[in-house]
Amino acid sequence: GLSSSGAGQRSGCALLDGRLRCRPNFLVIGVTKAGTTALYRYLRQHPRVGASAVKEPAYFGSSNATTLSLRAYLALFPACEACARGEATPSYAWRNSAPAAALAASQLLGRAVRLLMLVREPVERAASHYSYFRRRRFSAARNLSSALTAALDEFSLCAAQLGGLWDRRCTYRPGRRAAALEAAARTGTGTVYPTG
Repeated sequence: GLSSSGAGQRSGCALLDGRLRCRPNFLVIGVTKAGTTALYRYLRQHPRVGASAVKEPAYFGSSNATTLSLRAYLALFPACEACARGEATPSYAWRNSAPAAALAASQLLGRAVRLLMLVREPVERAASHYSYFRRRRFSAARNLSSALTAALDEFSLCAAQLGGLWDRRCTYRPGRRAAALEAAARTGTGTVYPTG
């Protein structure tokens, strides 16, 4: 069971099944390519900051909350009552699950949780995002326009495989792969998934 002392409640720490577990008291949110990974790495180096063991647990407002138990989520943070504890999941700020993430975070973490929102000048951010995707996914793309066309083709294929409806799973490759597998199972056809 969960038990806590008055000091533990103030610090966000409590005994859970005989082990001290501490809730995060800050969340790093933001946009892609705005420096959240760099900030997370810097925070992990600070002796009075207990950053989560995983950069993006994406616990709040997503299907991870059902697959990652509260016990497992809290185990990502050090049992340090006096330190700042937090995680960096930028998508809490922009995915279509952002309202659910905000509600779930406020319910578990309380109103005292601090949000660190990282943003970046939009044109520089877009150029960085394009460079990242070109290196990682669209190396054959000649320019930004052809990379965007390839990405939109993938999103459109994913939506078509889900019955024509946009779904947040279409945002990232694992979700698109899952949508393709679901469509293949539903229709009894082979999996259609972009190779890029």
